[in-house]
Amino acid sequence: AGLTYSKYLAKNWRVYSKIDGIAGFIINGDMEQDANWTSVFTPEVNERSTTQIHGGNYSRHANDSTPSYGGIFQTFSKVAGKTYNVSFWYYLVSGTLQYYARNGDDSGYLVGDIHFTTTGSWQQYTGSITEAVTGVLGGIYFRNYSNADPAEFYIDDVSVIVAP
Repeated sequence: AGLTYSKYLAKNWRVYSKIDGIAGFIINGDMEQDANWTSVFTPEVNERSTTQIHGGNYSRHANDSTPSYGGIFQTFSKVAGKTYNVSFWYYLVSGTLQYYARNGDDSGYLVGDIHFTTTGSWQQYTGSITEAVTGVLGGIYFRNYSNADPAEFYIDDVSVIVAP
């Protein structure tokens, strides 16, 4: 009681947090550390930010002002046949944000074409993915949906947990 998932995500090392017996897989999902989120393709900005915050003191800011499908991602270990619940908050400034997840061996998409266009306010996404291939190479991605139009967004409070 009184424990929050985000308190455990502030660590910079890959640990499997336990809250109510459920393992958490994203490191720094609350964005309080300036770490663990890698650029995918070539966004002009991938930084911790205080401009738009959903929870805590920071969010992750990505700006793909010269469109290149740019954004951020994080890989994590997944086991074939397991279902994982995914939750995150996004604040879209402009453009279209795409969320997708890749198989554990990075061989294909678990979730491929979910995109968001609501701008100017924090929005929550919740869903699930069922892993097809055990591995540590696949992950969760947030990027510009377009290679022709710019996109700018903030991500915060990302969690991936094994479904009960």
